[in-house]
Amino acid sequence: MRGEDMKKIYWLAVLPYLAFLPLMAVVNKTEPYVLGFPLIFFWLIFWACAGSAIMFTIYHFDPINKDGDR
Repeated sequence: MRGEDMKKIYWLAVLPYLAFLPLMAVVNKTEPYVLGFPLIFFWLIFWACAGSAIMFTIYHFDPINKDGDR
C-alpha cells in the first residue's frame, strides 16, 4: 500500500478510543440485555475484541511489517 492509503488505515485506530471514552456515556445502561449481558458490559467486550481486530488489520497492511525488509 502507498503511504497515503496507510494514513487512512491508521485512522481506524481512533475507533476504539471513541467507543470507550465518549460513547460510553451513551450506552451506560443495564438494560437492554445483549446475549445475556447488560448493554454496558457487552459494549466493553465487543470493543475490546474489535480493537484487537482493528490493530491486527493495521499491522497486517503496514508495509513496515513485511518480511524481507529486515
